[in-house]
Amino acid sequence: MRLLEKERDKSEADAVALCCYGMLRADNEKMMLRFVEGRPVSGVTVDYIEWACGCLAEEGKRVLLMIWDNASWHRSIEVRKWLRTHNNAARLAQQQGKAAVRIMPFYLPVKSPWLNPIEPQW
Repeated sequence: MRLLEKERDKSEADAVALCCYGMLRADNEKMMLRFVEGRPVSGVTVDYIEWACGCLAEEGKRVLLMIWDNASWHRSIEVRKWLRTHNNAARLAQQQGKAAVRIMPFYLPVKSPWLNPIEPQW
């Protein structure tokens, strides 16, 4: 599957952005992709992670090890605060025997895309 660059219709007043969130799974070598209109901002990042955690919880996974680059929407205060809150809630849910996925983010050094296993997939 490939994305093709298309010319924007000159009659459109607003430029439309499209962002793609993706996760390469080490357990089955598949990608979990989600396309969103607009720019990749913190709120959209949180929505994607919530969706991914829901999918993984249904499969019985307990922990998501996430390798992230240093994009501003990955390191934002909003995302870090959400991660803390989510992990606390997931830990409590797991103690009560409920399905929940904790997240362990690993941030890559700046300008090191070769360390991120998803980069060759893009």
